[in-house]
Amino acid sequence: MIKNALKIFLACILLGHAYASHGLLEKAYMALEEGDHLESLRLFKESAELGSSQAMFQIGLMYESGRGVSEDQQTAVTWYRKSAQAGNSQAQSILGVIYRDGENVQKDIEKAYYWFKKASDQGDEIGLHALSQMYLDGEVVQRDDNRSLILLETSARKGFPYAHNELGMRYGRGISVKRDMEKSYVWFNVAASRGLDRAVEAVEKFNELAIKEGHLTQVQMDNAKIDADICVQSQYVNCPYVTE
Repeated sequence: MIKNALKIFLACILLGHAYASHGLLEKAYMALEEGDHLESLRLFKESAELGSSQAMFQIGLMYESGRGVSEDQQTAVTWYRKSAQAGNSQAQSILGVIYRDGENVQKDIEKAYYWFKKASDQGDEIGLHALSQMYLDGEVVQRDDNRSLILLETSARKGFPYAHNELGMRYGRGISVKRDMEKSYVWFNVAASRGLDRAVEAVEKFNELAIKEGHLTQVQMDNAKIDADICVQSQYVNCPYVTE
């Protein structure tokens, strides 16, 4: 009986912390939106002390950008690491990028893979996209084109424009899929609809050269635009995917 009462008591404390943290987060984001960076940082730190991984992640962003504090990349990495270790998938992906690119830390592809895998296991679109590239390049893991494509399309289903752009590039070059210029044009249009500059440039290049160089007919281009619109309007469900 005592054990059960203790469990209930501890659960109430944890629940109270969760509500307190949530309230603090809401206030912190409101202060951030109003431009009161010092107050928002104070509230984020208070929330982080209660265990909020989202607050930890936001503090990392603030140190990285110099909002409310002096810009400090090393301190930003410290907060990203705390957030990632607390299970925040966004921080895990960011930490993966940091280790992959050697930003303010020693470059470590194995650690990058570790954090990308953690993030992708939680369904984070950035982690999925990055892990897809690692399987394609054969970094740390054995090259696996099918696994790479599954991860990439999973990221694309979540609406990640860089994944859409990557699919456009792969179909255009025949990388891990059969070369298909019409599908390439579809995916570049999908990515461009999100304002991704490189995709907008790819669409412009298609518009200028695809018919002239015999890659596509006008009918194919028109159909591809329709398919891209359907993909976007369906929230990336009805799109030309290969994997289930």
